[in-house]
Amino acid sequence: METYKNYNREDFNKILSAKITRKLLITATVLASLGILNKTF
Repeated sequence: METYKNYNREDFNKILSAKITRKLLITATVLASLGILNKTF
């Protein structure tokens, strides 16, 4: 039972970090796009 709990926690952490990474990547992409647009126009 203990190993099952630990596995769930690790899985949850993996999913959480993946979501955070995706959000950071999207934010960085949007900021970069805005910066390029500001320089172009």
